[in-house]
Amino acid sequence: MKSSRLLWSSILIVAIITTSIFIYGFVNAIQTVVYPNGSNLTEPEAEIEEEIAPSADEIIILSLGDSLTKGTGDKTNNGYVGVVRNLLEENKDKPVYLRPFAVDGYTTEQLLDFITTQSGVRTAIKESNLILMTIGGNDMFSPGNELDLQTSEQLMKDALANISKVFAELNALNAEADIVYVGLYNPFSEIDENGEVALFVQEWNHEVFKMTTAYKQVMFVPTSDLFYKNTKSFLSSDVYHPNEEGYKRIGERIVNVLQ
Repeated sequence: MKSSRLLWSSILIVAIITTSIFIYGFVNAIQTVVYPNGSNLTEPEAEIEEEIAPSADEIIILSLGDSLTKGTGDKTNNGYVGVVRNLLEENKDKPVYLRPFAVDGYTTEQLLDFITTQSGVRTAIKESNLILMTIGGNDMFSPGNELDLQTSEQLMKDALANISKVFAELNALNAEADIVYVGLYNPFSEIDENGEVALFVQEWNHEVFKMTTAYKQVMFVPTSDLFYKNTKSFLSSDVYHPNEEGYKRIGERIVNVLQ
């Protein structure tokens, strides 16, 4: 009888201890969620508002945009961004770093959303000395698809509006960095018998160029003339993106403009 009472007493004590531990853990979890003072997480708003400035002791290149900025088509994976980096390393007496944020297939709308919502890229923008960007081609052209200039004309207005907002956002985050917008070229010259695509690309470039004049640090770098004659020799096997030589020509022009 005594052993039975002892057993039930032990069970009761264990139950009380277990319940106490459960209640403590539950309360602690609630406090962690509701009052996360001890958490190492930071609110995006606080991170965005943090004062950050580029360093004068180094060059940080930030690449934004689409597959042209990423270097698609270049077997060496340099692209024009890599060419610029290598040339600056040769010419400048300071280290040069690259922070690539370009994404294949990106449109102007996607880029705008990217730089306005992602705290990591916003911080990178603030820390950069040089921002290289190509965007807009995917809004109006798709490799492999039949050209439809009428549709492209309709899409241009919204794409240009997005570009304008991108420039404004970059300027607001970092008014000191050099920002280079690489103009579009015409990869369809072989089938553009009447020059309609060339005129359309020229119109796009002209409108973007006018936007850049509103900011002292934003530069428009034209590329159409680099691909004007013998276009195929500067394009990759997809006959859309530049090859190594095509990207080299773009990168060298950017560095010449910067200097």
